[in-house]
Amino acid sequence: MPLIRSTPHWMGGSVRACEHCKVDISHKRSDARFCNKPCKAKARHAAKGVPPRSQGGTCTIEGCGKPWKAQELCSRHYQRLLKYGDPLATAQPEPATTRRCVTCGASTRHRRSNAMACSKPCKLKAADRRRNARPSAVIRKHARRARMLGNPGLVVISAGEWERIKRRHDGRCAYCHRKTSRPQMDHVVPLARGGRHAPSNVLPACAPCNLLKSDFFLSEWRLLRGRR
Repeated sequence: MPLIRSTPHWMGGSVRACEHCKVDISHKRSDARFCNKPCKAKARHAAKGVPPRSQGGTCTIEGCGKPWKAQELCSRHYQRLLKYGDPLATAQPEPATTRRCVTCGASTRHRRSNAMACSKPCKLKAADRRRNARPSAVIRKHARRARMLGNPGLVVISAGEWERIKRRHDGRCAYCHRKTSRPQMDHVVPLARGGRHAPSNVLPACAPCNLLKSDFFLSEWRLLRGRR
């Protein structure tokens, strides 16, 4: 239903006044009772018996004396009420089960519930640590693959042996001799062609060389590279 505005008093309409400050509100809509929002709030507070701030209304907490902001509380006590549920509460101690950063051990209470790090630098350090721990995962992956293929000459390659093989090649790819931060374990004689999963049959390779070599013999791959 559209609002019906009253006829202004200068056009013969009735004169209406604000219920709080008695200002003429004939220009407002017909069901308006106050001239503005402050007058409306002051009238509501007067009906509740709460003195307005302009009249010296103070916080109801004993010993505070500051002007109240809401619910008869000053700004500080009102914020504590919203945060802790009690206007007299102080900073809450962290619970014993506080989540900790996996890198520096600081609290991650200020971050989302599944956060593992307290900041972006700590997150990057944790990612580097997981990346450096990949060799053991690579070793398990190749051993599992060898078992699935029924490899007759399976020899479990430990993390220490794999580190020695990488140091022997000075952290470089065994095929292109480029430095690589994440060398991959390549079988010289591919497992798919009957090769053994053993320290004598593995070499560190960069990702492009390992991908291109695939399941070729070394002689076949060199011949293929020469043709390209």
